[in-house]
Amino acid sequence: MTASLRAAGLDQMALSLDGWDEPSHDGFRRVDGSFARTMAAAAWARELGLPLQIDTVFGAWNAGRFPELAALVESLGVVFWEVFFLVPTGRGAELDGCTAEQCERLFADLYEMSRRAPFIIKITEAPHYRRFVQQQAGHSDARPPAMRDVHRHAAATTDAGLRVTRQGVNSGKGFCFVDHVGDIYPSGFLPMLAGNVRRDAIADTYRTAPIFVALRDPDRLKGRCGACEYREICGGSRSRAFALTGDPFAEDGSCGYVPDTDVTASTVSH
Repeated sequence: MTASLRAAGLDQMALSLDGWDEPSHDGFRRVDGSFARTMAAAAWARELGLPLQIDTVFGAWNAGRFPELAALVESLGVVFWEVFFLVPTGRGAELDGCTAEQCERLFADLYEMSRRAPFIIKITEAPHYRRFVQQQAGHSDARPPAMRDVHRHAAATTDAGLRVTRQGVNSGKGFCFVDHVGDIYPSGFLPMLAGNVRRDAIADTYRTAPIFVALRDPDRLKGRCGACEYREICGGSRSRAFALTGDPFAEDGSCGYVPDTDVTASTVSH
């Protein structure tokens, strides 16, 4: 199968790997043998010279096992590691996401790894990682000329394997999602229907649909997210806020940062 995909012109293959060994991965996926098959597929990709991407979701159950997971991913010779922070929606609603403290510890581990790893690390549904990176870089201004980020669509790559962008990508902000029946959403994790490709142009929906327009307005944010000096480059996970509260503009509880209200007042006034 892997060889036929390569012959058909596939230029990168992505595999999900959510555990550091067979019991942890198979237990999460609830399919016996899935870890073994994932490892076999990764080996085939390596033998064929097919660039490999690994996707991993972190939640309360595996947040403390980052070293083992990171070592396994690194051993596979990947070119890209996409790290998802659980949004409790769909089947994920049965699971516990990372606490704010677990997020901060994972951010520190991911940041250090990104400074030495020979592959790209992309963070999904944890926009407060951008705030963390800013803090590590010592930026006091929440809106620097260019910040380090890990979004794949940015214009340049730094020597640390991070990407450079001026604004944080978020649900409905630099991103939209089209499902298997053509429905258009701000994100695959934010089930707020905005249109359908059979009758609506994607670009027009992105630009004018009320939910998309609202999600791009930082003044709509509530709680700590609304008061935060990093709200333009972060803004919190709108998907997680909606999943936990039913309000896509509520604060993201997975972030423990306490905004600097003096800096926020100055930023907003300008």
